[in-house]
Amino acid sequence: MQSQKEVVEVIFQDHGVGIPPQHLPRIFERFYRVAQNDDGETRSGGLGLAIAQALVSSHNGTIECKSTFGEGSTFKISLPSPTNSSS
Repeated sequence: MQSQKEVVEVIFQDHGVGIPPQHLPRIFERFYRVAQNDDGETRSGGLGLAIAQALVSSHNGTIECKSTFGEGSTFKISLPSPTNSSS
């Protein structure tokens, strides 16, 4: 019999502009930016989501994004529940 580990999930949702579907596969790549150079959103270095993915992965978790362009995005982080080794 296999026991299923408990998972802690954190969900972030916004009602911003969303991410066009063609960009979703690449948003966690270092230096990848969806914003065009002429739209005033170029302050980002394209590292935030790559750093978030690296942190989550280092804890054996996953991060995913679902987005609808024009409506917003939802990010879900799933991490293994910490085990209590003192019991």
